[in-house]
Amino acid sequence: MEIQMNTEDVQQANAAAQEGTALALYAKQITIQNIEQYEEAADILKEIKGRAKALEDTRKKITKPLLAAKKEVDILFKAPAESLKQAELGIKRGMVSYTKEAEAKRKALEAKARKIAVSPEASISEVREALVEAATQAATPKVSGVVVKKVTKFKITDESQLPRHVLKPDQALIRADVKAGIAVPGVRVWQEDEISARGNQ
Repeated sequence: MEIQMNTEDVQQANAAAQEGTALALYAKQITIQNIEQYEEAADILKEIKGRAKALEDTRKKITKPLLAAKKEVDILFKAPAESLKQAELGIKRGMVSYTKEAEAKRKALEAKARKIAVSPEASISEVREALVEAATQAATPKVSGVVVKKVTKFKITDESQLPRHVLKPDQALIRADVKAGIAVPGVRVWQEDEISARGNQ
């Protein structure tokens, strides 16, 4: 699937990028020391906001078909990818089960061999047979590209017992309480002036 970008959209984006860069450079040189300069800065701010919106509109116009195509591709591949994932998990479960059983059997044979070896009634041939059986117990085969490894996992059983250093503050909840005027222990609240502007249409 080949996606062609509209030449006019690309030209608009390039032009907007150049104009935006020039406007940003000009804005950096502005000093505000009197009312005329403040009003000029306000006009430039509205121009910046307008251009930023136009640039974002052009970006969305270009990316909308791309995102739609990506969504279609994701849907196309989701089912087979999920099937393969489930097949992988099934195979891995079977291999882990086999590995555990083989290891348990090997340990049982080693324990049996040790018990026979220290028994005064055991003959040399019985000891030899037990040792050979334990030594020849099939271990998990080594397969190129497949590794059996120990993975440490965990599950939280009681959140109230968790130490503070593993907890993460919920910024959204804190912000909601602060905006509602609710005092939050451990949070300092202050106000700053911030300029809001609408872009020139």
